[in-house]
Amino acid sequence: MAARRKSTLAGGQVLVVNMIPRSLSRETNQDSEPSITVNPARPLEIVGTAFTGDPMGGAFAPIYLSSDGGNTWRLNSIVPSAAGSALGTGDISLAFGSTGNRLYGGILRDPTFNFETLRVAAAGGTTAMQTLGSRPDNDQPFTHAISKSARDRVYIGNNDFQAAPRTATVDVSANGRTAQAVFKSVRVETRSTVGQDGPQIRPVAHRDGTAYAAYYGWRAQSGSFPGNTLVVTTDVVVVRDDKGATTGATPFRNLVDPSDGQPGRLVARNIRIPFNRNGSPATGQQRLGGTLSVAVDPRTNQSATVYLAWADQPPQSMLTIHVRRSTDRGVTWSPADLFTAANATNAALAINNAGVVGLLYQQLTGTGATRRWVTHFRQTSDGVNWADLVLSTAPANVPPRRSIRTWATTTTSSPSAGTSTGSSRRTTPRTRRTSPTGSSTSATPILPLTGCWRSTAPPRWRRRSIRSSSRSRANRRAIAGGLSMDEVFPVLAGVIVGLVVPTVVPSRLRWLVAVVLSVVLGVTASWISGELAVSTVYILIDVAQVLGASLATWVLVTAWRRRSARAA
Repeated sequence: MAARRKSTLAGGQVLVVNMIPRSLSRETNQDSEPSITVNPARPLEIVGTAFTGDPMGGAFAPIYLSSDGGNTWRLNSIVPSAAGSALGTGDISLAFGSTGNRLYGGILRDPTFNFETLRVAAAGGTTAMQTLGSRPDNDQPFTHAISKSARDRVYIGNNDFQAAPRTATVDVSANGRTAQAVFKSVRVETRSTVGQDGPQIRPVAHRDGTAYAAYYGWRAQSGSFPGNTLVVTTDVVVVRDDKGATTGATPFRNLVDPSDGQPGRLVARNIRIPFNRNGSPATGQQRLGGTLSVAVDPRTNQSATVYLAWADQPPQSMLTIHVRRSTDRGVTWSPADLFTAANATNAALAINNAGVVGLLYQQLTGTGATRRWVTHFRQTSDGVNWADLVLSTAPANVPPRRSIRTWATTTTSSPSAGTSTGSSRRTTPRTRRTSPTGSSTSATPILPLTGCWRSTAPPRWRRRSIRSSSRSRANRRAIAGGLSMDEVFPVLAGVIVGLVVPTVVPSRLRWLVAVVLSVVLGVTASWISGELAVSTVYILIDVAQVLGASLATWVLVTAWRRRSARAA
C-alpha cells in the first residue's frame, strides 16, 4: 500500500490512503472513475468503486471494501460482470441506505452495457448483488439512498436515451428493501433540448421527504465532437419534489421557474461548456464535459438549505467551478458565487450532520511543462470562509495520455461524522466519463483524482469500442508484465530447492523434502507479496511455481551431472 499522508483541517485530521490493496500494488489498470460511499449505520465501513476487473478473472467485478475507516482495503467481487472482463464494469455508482446496511447501485454492465439497478444485503459478504432491473441505451447512473421508517428510498440519476430528446431521468424506488423492489423512471426535463440533456443527473434527498435533482439542460451546440471542438450551450437546472418523488404521476414538479412557468429552477442560463472527445495539453490531458454536484443539509428542519456546484467555460479559463446556495428550497439562489475556482473540474459537495460543507475539486496550475493537477478539499460552515487543504499534486503532462492510469484511489476522512447528502461525479456526455470522480452519501466527501484519462469514441461507437479497445489489450499486457515481477521469488526459491535437494538430501527423502519445501516457500511467497489477502488460490499458484522450478532445475542439474560423468 502506498504511503499515507496525514494533515489537519479545522481541528480534525485528514488521512489520504491508497485504496489499491497491497497485494495488487503491481497492477497497471487505469482503475479510473472511482466513487465512494460510507455506511451511515457502520461509519467505519466504506465501499469504493472503479473500472477494475476481477483479479482472478471471474464473472463478478470487485468493489473496494474497508471495515476500519479506510486504513486498509480489500476487494470483494460481487458486481455482475463478465468472466475475464478487464474493465470489470462500465459506469458504476453505489450508495448505502441510512439504516439496515443494504447497498444499492446502478451500473452499465459489461459486456452489454445495459443499465442495471442492483442491491445486496451486505457489502462485505459473498453474495453477489442482485439485479433488480435492466434496460439498454442509458448512460451515467448516479445513486443516492436514504432510509426512514424501515424503508429505503433509492434514487438513480441517469441519462436515458429511450426518452430522447428529454433524456434527464431519475429512477426512483419507494422502498428498495422489498423483495421485488420496483423502480419508476421519472423524466425531469420539460423544456426543449438539442437532442439530449447532459449526462450529469444528480439526485439527493432529505429524511423529511424532500428530494432534489440537478442536471444540465442542453439547449444548443456548435463545433464538432469528432473534431474535438464541440461546445454546448446549457442551462443548470434544479428540480424538487416535496413527497420524495414516490407518489403522483409527474414527480419533481414542485419547483417552478418564474421566467417561463416550467418545472425546474434555472440557476444558470445559457452557459457554455466544452464537450471534448479527447484531452489535450491545454487541458492537462483531461477530457472536459462539465461537472455538477448538489448537496442538501441533512439536519432536522434544514431541507431548505441546498448547495450547488457546476462548471462553465468563461473567457481565459479552461473550466470554472461555481458554488451557490439556496436557503428557501431552491426558489432563489445566492446572487453571486460563494466560491469560484478557475481552471478546475471534478467538483464534489457534501454536508455532514453538523452542517459543515465539504467541497472537493481539481485545479490545473502552472504553464507548459510545469503544469500540475492539484486536488483541493475546501471546508466551510457559513459559505463565506473556506478553509483549504491540498490533498495531492501531480504532473499534468505525464504519463503520456495513451497510458495514463489512476495515480491512487483515495478517500478523505472529515473531522465530523454524520450523514451527508452530497452527490457528485465527474461526467462527460453520452460516450463516457473520462476522469475519476466520486460520489458520496456519507460524511466523507469523495476525492476525485488527477491524471486519469480514458479514451472514448462518438456515441454510436461506444459499446463496440469498449469491447474491442486496444487500450484493454495493452492493459492486459501491462498486467502480465507486472505479474512476472511478482513471480521472481517463487521461481528463485524453486531453483534453490532444485539445486540443494539432490545434493544434500538422501535419495529416499528427496521427493518428500522437495514437496514440503515447495509448499512452505509457496505460502511464504503469497504472504510476502500480499496475494494471500486477496485469495488463497494464490497459494496453489505459488506452490506450483516453486515446485515446477525446483523440478526443472533438478532435471537439468541431473542431466548435466550425467553428461559430465560420461565426459570424464
